[in-house]
Amino acid sequence: MLALAPPFMLVKLLVLLHASLALATHRVCTWQDQGPLSPSTYGYRLRATAPVTRINDTHAKYVWHHKVFFFITVKKTVADYGFTAPQVLEFAKPCHHGYDICKYRRHYGVCNGTTGPDMKDVACKYMYHRDDCEWPVKTIKAPESVEIWRKRY
Repeated sequence: MLALAPPFMLVKLLVLLHASLALATHRVCTWQDQGPLSPSTYGYRLRATAPVTRINDTHAKYVWHHKVFFFITVKKTVADYGFTAPQVLEFAKPCHHGYDICKYRRHYGVCNGTTGPDMKDVACKYMYHRDDCEWPVKTIKAPESVEIWRKRY
């Protein structure tokens, strides 16, 4: 005869399942694609520029104001600073409940500032569309903005 589990056991199981899903593995942003230049050099197109919103001296978030239709703007958080660990910039995953609509496999370039001809104080890393990644930038304050670049295959 099969006994039913007590209700508190089911609640405990659900809490443990939720906790395991919330603690997703974060990858460290290390992939350089073809080199250290701006993603535009390697065929990426600029998707988003998000300015910093400072929460306090050690925490910040980056919100992209995505214009979807004339006067309709949607705010999407694409990165944060200091939440995963001190002095770590974390980029959210673009696809599957992220900030982009993904119908194809794509690679994304993420930059810790505004790119241009002079990449002196800006660096870019790359990630796959289902990844999120953390970047130990080791700066005392969060970068002024981040950029998200997209490449479609």
